[in-house]
Amino acid sequence: MRKKLLVLLAIASVTIAGVLAAQAFAATKRVTIKDNFFSTSKVTVKKGGRVTWRWSGTNNPHNVTSSGHFHSATKSSGTYSKRFTKKGTFTVICTVHPSQMRMKVVVK
Repeated sequence: MRKKLLVLLAIASVTIAGVLAAQAFAATKRVTIKDNFFSTSKVTVKKGGRVTWRWSGTNNPHNVTSSGHFHSATKSSGTYSKRFTKKGTFTVICTVHPSQMRMKVVVK
């Protein structure tokens, strides 16, 4: 009986570790923020995936905002990452330049 219990615990541990590893290594998409534009107009990630925005060579401050979902600090350098845990399409803008800096994140 004890041997069966140890085998079941070992199987459960491997299964849980696999699930956690899959979540940890979910695809990360990268978007570059330059002066007044995002490097792409759309990225697609799987549920649990992450998008990382990186400010590069910007002279103007920018942010990454999806109304009601997330908002980064307004800055001129650095990165901002967001893990997407719900499926859907998210419109992302820079609130400093909303007519110029728009993109979509599609989560499947």
